[in-house]
Amino acid sequence: MTHPTKFKDLNALLADFTAGHKEILGDNLIGLYLQGSAAVGDMDEHSDVDFIGVLKQDIDGPLLEELREFNRQIFDRRPDIFWAEHLEGSYYPIEVLQDFSAVDYKLLYLDNGAREMTRDTHCNTLVVRWCLYEYAIPLAGPDFKTLMDPVPVDQMKADVHEIMTSWGADILERGVDSSCFYQQFITGFYCRTLHTLQSGRVHSKRASLAWAKETLDPEWNGLLNQVISDRASSAVLAVKPADPVDMKRTLEFVKYVNSISERYFSQEQTNV
Repeated sequence: MTHPTKFKDLNALLADFTAGHKEILGDNLIGLYLQGSAAVGDMDEHSDVDFIGVLKQDIDGPLLEELREFNRQIFDRRPDIFWAEHLEGSYYPIEVLQDFSAVDYKLLYLDNGAREMTRDTHCNTLVVRWCLYEYAIPLAGPDFKTLMDPVPVDQMKADVHEIMTSWGADILERGVDSSCFYQQFITGFYCRTLHTLQSGRVHSKRASLAWAKETLDPEWNGLLNQVISDRASSAVLAVKPADPVDMKRTLEFVKYVNSISERYFSQEQTNV
């Protein structure tokens, strides 16, 4: 695709990114796709560039090192191209992508702001699969809907509920010291996941924050407005300490949202 986003410099970088993947991975590359904010249509200059590669089979050895080195070279273009350090994504072997129970498989993963790939389950969720099926923008390869079956909504909701519950417990255990990025990410994440539970669809963080303002108790509008208005790059927010009052309020919000999700999910299970 010649113009996958509205940003000319990012499109040029993605063209090089795609060409490099084709050259290195050859026939093992089934497809390369944009997801996230670029795919759902609310990307701005502060967004991550979320991608997914689909492979015939996982890679290691010299081929893996060649891909690692290529991604390092892309990252090192950041002094001239802002987007070069904001690529974030994973590489799915096709068998893992198509197996909705394989969510514990650690994919090759490149984090936003990272120069080195690791192994992580970060993108290996039913939510990511659902978003890809519905919204993926192909940089290379076929229409994504030809690669896997649609994700059953009830399975996606169960996945979302489990993540909300387990991550919420982890967040509350850690305490209140954190960065602005983490504080805002938590708030947006819980708006988005609750929105998914109630609608059966995955929405952008921006749309879910607006939905939360209209739907949830108005007592949370101050926190939601703070996240909506304080929009900055993740690099800036990551080094800025969170306001202790905002962080405390965010932890209270996690408890509130998880109590709603528990009631909602239990009711759905009862009605099945």
